[in-house]
Amino acid sequence: MATCVAKEERWEVRPGRSLYVRRQRTSSDENVMAQVLMVHGSCASSRQYDAMIESFGNKCSLEFIVYDLYGCAESRVVHPKWGDFSTEQMSLDLEALMERIISEKSCAPQLFVVAHSFAPNLVIRTLSLRKNQHLCDAIKGVVFLSSALGDGPFKNSVTKNGGLPLFTLPT
Repeated sequence: MATCVAKEERWEVRPGRSLYVRRQRTSSDENVMAQVLMVHGSCASSRQYDAMIESFGNKCSLEFIVYDLYGCAESRVVHPKWGDFSTEQMSLDLEALMERIISEKSCAPQLFVVAHSFAPNLVIRTLSLRKNQHLCDAIKGVVFLSSALGDGPFKNSVTKNGGLPLFTLPT
């Protein structure tokens, strides 16, 4: 196994909402080139990214941050309520998670987000809010894998009929 041992934690992202978070580096180097936040889809697990993380091996110095959505896999919920699993609540969790990552002193100079299945919807919803412009500024790029985007979170979205948005980021 080429990657370093993972650090597993529970983060209370908002009052009463605790998420399983795993941080895994591809080298023992303290100075990573970039951090990669990986967001899984609904009813899934952060473990789905293990093979992808492993494939990076020691090719470059990255820190992967993966987490389980509220109520999924290791982010177990004891007494769930129906509204706990709404897209809005999941988006607020992601926002709080991103806030914590970018506020850390150890934050790498570059942060990328990888999202799969339903997760691109959460990422777009979270980053498109005007109050989250600072999060957009902190993220250098996003990657959507097998997106399950419908019309997106807004009327007249660029993601009509489940298509992927095509755009370029300024460099």
